[in-house]
Order: sequence, then C-alpha cells, then structure tokens
Amino acid sequence: MMCDNEFCIYWHKTGCVLENISLDIQGAYKDCIYISIDNNVLKEKRKFQRKKFDNL
Repeated sequence: MMCDNEFCIYWHKTGCVLENISLDIQGAYKDCIYISIDNNVLKEKRKFQRKKFDNL
C-alpha cells in the first residue's frame, strides 16, 4: 500500500508493509505507530541537511 509517512514503523521505501490496514472515520490510517527520534540525533541530522542545502 502506498504511504508517505516515513516516521511510521510500518513504512518501507515507498509504502506500508502491512497487508491490511484500518482507517478511522476521517480516512486516516489507524495502524500507524510513530518512531521516536532522540532530540540530539534530530538536531544533528537537521544541521547536516542544512549544510547540504547551503552548498547547492
């Protein structure tokens, strides 16, 4: 199944690895479980990405 949520544990490459999903009344994906990213790791990755874009 196609999915854009890279922060869900079920996401791999371009989509969801689950064969069946459940949607809520608004059509949102109920089976999503978000990964936790340590703040220090997130800060370093943001800094790294900013440097990459500054060099373009």
